[in-house]
Amino acid sequence: MGAKLDKSIDLTLCIPQISRYVKNEIEYKNNLNLMRKIIFEFIKNDFPKFNIGISINTRDDFDTGELYLTAIGSSIESGDEGLVGRGNRINRLICQVKPYTMEGVAGKNPVYHVGKIYSIAAQELADKISKKTKAYTEVFLLSQSGRLLVDPWRTIIGIEKDLKKEERIYLIKFIQKELERIPKITKRVVNLKIRIS
Repeated sequence: MGAKLDKSIDLTLCIPQISRYVKNEIEYKNNLNLMRKIIFEFIKNDFPKFNIGISINTRDDFDTGELYLTAIGSSIESGDEGLVGRGNRINRLICQVKPYTMEGVAGKNPVYHVGKIYSIAAQELADKISKKTKAYTEVFLLSQSGRLLVDPWRTIIGIEKDLKKEERIYLIKFIQKELERIPKITKRVVNLKIRIS
């Protein structure tokens, strides 16, 4: 997952290591540092004037030993990935010239699958802000592995309208309250209150 804002590029990567090839925690950390260096040099080559932030395996917990180690190198081995066509957007549209998520919402876990939940949350938030501002609105919610759903890594709002300072302050508070309501999406999905196409 990446975000390029002004002169900063921030990347979050989940890079599994195959357990039978990693002898110990030190080797695991060395592998991560090597990947960070390679990725940094690759990005810096194309964007030399940008500040680059790289986060890798942000759910790792070295105190408990919970690291991104796999048997085959994919999260599919744990059975938590629903298979679904990429065309199933929550708004039922495939727009080539407007931002959209590559995540299909059907077939994903409604409790924790961030692609499903953030797809719904971003669409609903954009609709609500658009009604309040009477302006076209785009909402981007970017996740980072290990963060709570109510605490997106990046929340980016684009509104095709100049807002007064007091309007911006009001909207920031409104958005924060809406983000706190994200866990309620699960219940609405399970109770068929949200249409999943």
